[in-house]
Amino acid sequence: MGGAETWLMAVLKFFAKHDLAQMDFLATSGRQGVFDADAARLGATIHYIPYGRAHLADFARDFRKLLKDEGYDAIHDHGDYSSGFHFLCGTGCLPPVRVTHIHNAWFHMEVHYGVSTIRRLTAQAGKFLVERLATHVCGTSRDTLIEYGFVPGARQRPESGVLHCGFDIERFSIPREPDRASVRQEFGWSADARIVLFVGRLDRGLSFDHPQNQKNSWLAVNAVKEAALRDP
Repeated sequence: MGGAETWLMAVLKFFAKHDLAQMDFLATSGRQGVFDADAARLGATIHYIPYGRAHLADFARDFRKLLKDEGYDAIHDHGDYSSGFHFLCGTGCLPPVRVTHIHNAWFHMEVHYGVSTIRRLTAQAGKFLVERLATHVCGTSRDTLIEYGFVPGARQRPESGVLHCGFDIERFSIPREPDRASVRQEFGWSADARIVLFVGRLDRGLSFDHPQNQKNSWLAVNAVKEAALRDP
């Protein structure tokens, strides 16, 4: 499961703990996922409405019905430019607050999505729709927002800003030395060995332009290289 989904579960737990808001999910895969049971236990309703070129009309119909029935105050879409097409399908039924959230670095769009003229035109159309239908655009960093064509703080719609994907780390705030010692002992490393921990999934290959990679392998390799350069 990806980082965006993991972060959303952290947000849901925070909302539930402090009784802040009702949070439901629309799964555009149309299939159940690994977090569904936990999300339901925390009070969220999960709606399974498949989205894709083969059944756009069905998606639009079911999406509009969902929006009408539930009367949401806000919709927070994590599909970057694709959210523009989602919003278009819901035209006339959308809530007053419509957020597009960009999680992936721009090279994901360049290397893995925009590999044909049709796909590049689709991305441009999605951006056009986001600019006209979203009220807010969030990015995990300022650089990411700018690369996707949205300037944080600009006096124009949609309002753009950085929204870091933070986690409550309280349960990880424990004495670290016993864990360090345990790992060193397990792998037979010396007591002064340095350990680099990478949190995330690894893809099929470590190269930047591997056709089935997303981001984590490339980031992991470069993080280790940078760490080695700073302290061989």
